[in-house]
Amino acid sequence: MLCAAYGISRKTGYKWLARYRAHGPAGLEDLSRAPRRHGRSMAPETAAAIVALRRERPHWGPRKLRGVLMREHPGQAWPAASTMGELLRAEGLVRPRRRRRLNARLDLEYGRSIVFFTWAGFDEMDEVNGSGSAELLDDGSLEIEFAYHLGDEATLKAERATFPAAC
Repeated sequence: MLCAAYGISRKTGYKWLARYRAHGPAGLEDLSRAPRRHGRSMAPETAAAIVALRRERPHWGPRKLRGVLMREHPGQAWPAASTMGELLRAEGLVRPRRRRRLNARLDLEYGRSIVFFTWAGFDEMDEVNGSGSAELLDDGSLEIEFAYHLGDEATLKAERATFPAAC
């Protein structure tokens, strides 16, 4: 009856009663509606573990850091690799990638159209490089051969597409 007299629900009345019993008159003060914790925040211990491992292994990227931490501490929930990358950037532990130009030369000996090239860049903070060639064959197709920095090789062949005539 008291709740009805004040125009509040029983649930609200019992909530205020519990707050009064727990904290006295101060428990009836309006409480902040702001979240107590940011939904996307990371526990300080988790962030410290990620940063410590990165400082120990400065060339490891976020995916490798996450994999190692998940293997070493399987019971703990680790953030996504992208979140770890944001943390590493915020802590100043990520170097901006250097952009390198493609070095190429054209070899027109023996009537062949071939370009030799070298390349370099970064993959997950590891420096990678390689070399290769692109040759325009007599049938109009383009054949590209390249080698990775660890000795892997690949060959690609691109052929000119033929499309039906437009209506």
